[in-house]
Order: sequence, then C-alpha cells, then structure tokens
Amino acid sequence: MKKSTLAIAAMCAFGAASSVNAQETFVVDDPSVDPSVTLCNEGGIYDVFALGDAGMKKLAANPNIKVNDYRVKGENDAVNAHYPGGNAGWASDDDYAAVTVPADGRCFDGFEIHGGWWQFWGGFFIARKTDTDLSHINADSHLHMAICMVGDVALPYVDLQWFKADGNDGTAPSFTLSDDYVNNHYPVVGSLKKGEWVAVDITLGKVAEMMKDEFDIEMDYTRLVEDWQGEAVMFSLPDGQNRAIEDAPADPAFGDGGKAFIDGIYVYTPTGGAGVDEVTADAGDIQVVISDKTISVLGSDNAPVELYNLAGSLVKASATSVIGLEDIAAGVYVIRTLDVARKVVIR
Repeated sequence: MKKSTLAIAAMCAFGAASSVNAQETFVVDDPSVDPSVTLCNEGGIYDVFALGDAGMKKLAANPNIKVNDYRVKGENDAVNAHYPGGNAGWASDDDYAAVTVPADGRCFDGFEIHGGWWQFWGGFFIARKTDTDLSHINADSHLHMAICMVGDVALPYVDLQWFKADGNDGTAPSFTLSDDYVNNHYPVVGSLKKGEWVAVDITLGKVAEMMKDEFDIEMDYTRLVEDWQGEAVMFSLPDGQNRAIEDAPADPAFGDGGKAFIDGIYVYTPTGGAGVDEVTADAGDIQVVISDKTISVLGSDNAPVELYNLAGSLVKASATSVIGLEDIAAGVYVIRTLDVARKVVIR
C-alpha cells in the first residue's frame, strides 16, 4: 500500500482557531511525572530523554512501570547526545544556576540564540543512534516536554519534532509553542512564558490529527519500529535574524539572545488493562505475507484473521485468511489468528 502524497498547506483561519483551543487543552499545570504515573498505575512504559533523578525514583517505585532510560548527554558525541546547532549554542553556567529546579529534580539542558548571519537556522537535538526501541509506542502514547524561557529576550516560537529521521523528515510528529497562530510551522499546543516552566502533554494520535487537520500532513507511524535511530527530539529554534533583509543585524525581535531550558522530555504509554495481548511467535507453519494490497496468513488454522492497532482496537477482520489493505493507513499493527499474534508494519 502506498503512503499518501504529502502536501504542506498554508494554515487557514480554521486551523489557527484549532491551535488556540489546543493551547488551553495540552498545557498542564503540574509538569512533574506525578499525573502520568496515575495514568500508568496499572501498567506503563516510559521512554525518558530528560528527567531528574527524583522523577526517575517515582517511576522506579511503581513495579507496573517499565522505564527505558535514554538520558544520554555529551557534546558532539557520535552515538547518543544532546547538542545545539546552527545559531544555537549552550547556555552559560550562570544561566543554569538561575533556573528554578523542576519538581522532578534537575536534569535539564539549555541553549541560547546567537543570531549570526552565517547561519540560517537554530536547533537543539536529543539524538539516539543506537539501542532505541519505539515499537510499543502508539496513538495513545503521550508526548511530554517542559520548557523554561529565561532572560529579557522572548523567543517567538519553539518547534518540536519527535522521532525524526536524520535530514529532511516532514512527516515526523510535530508541534509548536508560540503566541503566533498564523505563521507557525506546526500545530500550536502551548505558548512560551518567561521565568517559569511550561509543560505540554499530548497524545501521539492527537498530534497526528492536528497535523492532518491544520496542515494536511499525514504523520508516518511506520517510524515506530525496533532499533530506531535518528533525532529523538529536535527543537527547531528562531535564528535571531530578519532573513527578509540581507545582512540584517542580529535582532532580539527574531530571537537573538533568547535563552531557554528543557526538561521532562519523555514519552509514556499506558498499558494496564488495555492494548493488544502479548504478541506471540509464529506457531507451526503460520506465515504472514504483506503485499501492496493485502495481508495473507499462510498455513493451518490461518482463519479467521483480525487486524488491531497498537492501542488494542480492532481495525479490520476477515472470515478468510486474507485482509485487504485498500482502506488501512500506513503504520504498525498486530495481525491475529486463532493461535498467533504477530506485529506487522504496513507501508
């Protein structure tokens, strides 16, 4: 099955209104892990990229929660690293000392925009080049992040892309923090406030819905596979220049001198009492064959067949051993027969 052709449409007034409402919905009062632990009390998986030790201890205290600790730091590390790029540099030690420690303890990184004309972009990256398993993440997984803007310069926006492949990747889960609802690059889910932590908590499925509704972008779920590599989180930042004017000086109105810190960067997936039962290995002579148009299950006891999404919802069923894919979106699913459940990727 082919992926849909992607067209990034200009944002209309309806899209802007949706993002305004989204800001009120997805900014959370408590930036700590406590509310999420309540949702995962009967079971959950956390993929943690930045979180203090106090938060990690809260997660470890619940035996029903599994934690994948991806909190690796290191400037210019070739494998797994946090690092700035372009017109973004590290924040100073004095800035770090001035930032309020979050409720989950200090595990934050900071950056500052330097506005040099020789660069056309600014960014901060949390890269994962090895040992990253995202196969359990699904539409009901929550993306969580917290950001604290400090100093006198207000950043006009901060864009986030999650699980981005290296290089150009327009279908990665994406959203924006900004007060500008017309010229933003992705759906707006919150604004930036000086001197205080702003936390956003939003499900992957809602991000995909907003990307489709507001920008006609089909988010690509097939990235959620084992042994994933890329930029786990990319913060796209203003570059500090008015690029409409050649050789314009660095300008605080465009973010030059803006500083921010990030923490509480993790994805949590509730699993207790929901989702697909354990995925079993192939039994006997069962084989699953995926073509452009169908999934076929070969072997004995190969019918009926059911197709589930990773949240455990039945997507399609067939009394035979074949399921048509003409109306199935690309993504990761579970195919189930009488005796076998197997994870499959539909492209």
